[in-house]
Amino acid sequence: MMMYVVMAGKEIKKGWKVNVDATCIHLDPALYKDPMQFNPSRFDEPQKPYSFIPYGSGPRTCLGINMANMTMLVFLHRLTSGYKWTVDDLDPRLETKTHLPKLRSGCPITLKALKDSGI
Repeated sequence: MMMYVVMAGKEIKKGWKVNVDATCIHLDPALYKDPMQFNPSRFDEPQKPYSFIPYGSGPRTCLGINMANMTMLVFLHRLTSGYKWTVDDLDPRLETKTHLPKLRSGCPITLKALKDSGI
């Protein structure tokens, strides 16, 4: 029976609890070119296994993953088809000292409801 395993040059002893930091994985420049830039097209191509784990992975994956994804799709459809969007500040720089990346300017936008949207 193994008493430890070596991973990336670090010894992990049997019985230790290991926490996977998804934020570090999602911002790893070895996995994503310019990880601090907003670039949804980086997901157009298949990713390496476990390089994007917003809902965790393995036996402890979020049970609501399918419902969450469907809810986001419905919400985004209604938001993008029912409103005219105007970005008030085009500064693309990200704030890096936060748990989740966010635009330094906060990305102020103006939404104007479309009259015939039915929303």
